[in-house]
This record gives sequence, C-alpha cells and structure tokens, in this order.
Amino acid sequence: MDLSKIRYFLKAAELENFSEAAEECNISQATMSKYISNLEEEVGFELFAREHRKAFLTPSGRRLYRGIRQIEDDYHKLLLEIRDSSKKEIRVGIAMQEYFEIPGIQSYQENNPNISVNFNFDNLANLEKQLSSHAIDAVLYSSAQEGSHDFQAAEVFETGTALFINRDLWKKYQNIPAILKNETLITKTDFEWYLSHLSEQMRAIYGTAIGKIEKRDMLMDQLMQLNQKKGYSILPLTTVHGFDQVILVPLDASVRSKVFMEYRPGDNNNAIRSFVDSLRVK
Repeated sequence: MDLSKIRYFLKAAELENFSEAAEECNISQATMSKYISNLEEEVGFELFAREHRKAFLTPSGRRLYRGIRQIEDDYHKLLLEIRDSSKKEIRVGIAMQEYFEIPGIQSYQENNPNISVNFNFDNLANLEKQLSSHAIDAVLYSSAQEGSHDFQAAEVFETGTALFINRDLWKKYQNIPAILKNETLITKTDFEWYLSHLSEQMRAIYGTAIGKIEKRDMLMDQLMQLNQKKGYSILPLTTVHGFDQVILVPLDASVRSKVFMEYRPGDNNNAIRSFVDSLRVK
C-alpha cells in the first residue's frame, strides 16, 4: 500500500473536502481524486460519499480511518518505546534541599556502569513539569511535600528525624514538650496534611502538639532563623547545617522522614524501571 495514498486519505477524511485537502498536501485536486480512486480500487470498497463540494466518509471509510489512526498511534508509541529502551542516561530531579544519602543510587551506578545517572535540583512544581514533558525521567521528593497524582510514586528511602534548635534555647527548655509549646516551628512546607500529621505525632509521643508555625522558602533561611534563637525545625537526621550554634536533638524513632520517587505511569524505559526497582524500599 502506498503510504502517500494513506496520508492523502486521512487529510481528505479530516477536511471532508478534496480541494482543501489537496491544497494542504501540496498536490492538485486532480491528483488527490486519482489517489483516492486508486485507494478505493485497492481496498475494494467506496471510502467517500460525495455531496456537492463535500466528501463524507462512508461507514466502511470511517472504519478504515479509525483503524489507520490506531495503527499510526501504535507506530509512534513503538518508536518511543524503542528509543527509550536504548537510552543510556537517567535524568533525575531532586526537589529536596536537605541532604539524603540514598544507598541504592550508588549501588545502582556500580551495577550499571553503562548507564549515566544525572541529577538537577529545582522546586517540585518545576520538576513535575519537566517530568511531564519527558525532560527528566524521575523526581525525588520528601514526605513534607505533596506530589502530583498524575505520576506513579514509590517510597525509596527513609531516615530518622531530629529537632534542630539553637543550643541556648535547648539549655533554656531542656525538653521537647516545652519547646513545642512555647517556640515556633520554622518550616519550608505548607503541605497541610504533613503538618497536621506531624503535629499529631508530637502530641501522641510528647503530649504536646505543634503550636505556632512559620514558613520559610529555603533551608538556609530556616537555619539562619534557628541560629538567631528564633524557633526550631524538624528535619532529617542527615541534614547538613553548618551552624555551630544549631544543635540537633533526635526525635522518637517512629518519627521518620521519607523520600519518594515519582515517575511517569506506564513508562516503558527499561533503565527507568530498573532504577526505580533498585531504589524502592524492600
């Protein structure tokens, strides 16, 4: 079957006009009519019912049109699968400012030396846009952030948490319940579910819920506030802070900070699937 005939047929079916279809395909109307007639002879049935200047698909023509469109969609999906399966690079966006040493990443790279894993940092909203447009392949974010329901998400890592506070404030209170009651939680998140859940955990464990909350956009802003004896933060134990006056007080082992990997559902890239599986919590 001549593929040019198929392209002309599809265009004529969409525009319902041979003249307009011929113009868009850069051929004459006579050539368009000839190709359609040849295609009708080849398939053995009429494709169009002509009425004045319009050309409407016959029932058989509509079935052929839908079938060819499906074949065309399957063809493009197949090309994408083949291209993705041959990729030797995985692009991962990281939406966390805190430091997380995720063991699975290092072991994956050691076991797959032919696959390059590259990282870039941005906020979660921007990274999800890049994920949607296939600019990156996966996003790592923490449980303090609200991921999109448009993607698959797998928990890949978790760590304990600590209360980060100026050492002078710790000397003043000497206990976590008093800090929760009297000081302000300095946080980057406005994810209401996370803050509510964290507050309930504090109430269940320490008998005191989180009181006042103040938001900062950056981890460095949080830590500078703490350095100036303004409030406290609850962060992963692995967080690097670099302020001599800020100390960390480990929280109960049940208070965990989790890391999730977000990726496109139905992604047929074998490298991405194996990467997600290698990091996923067993």
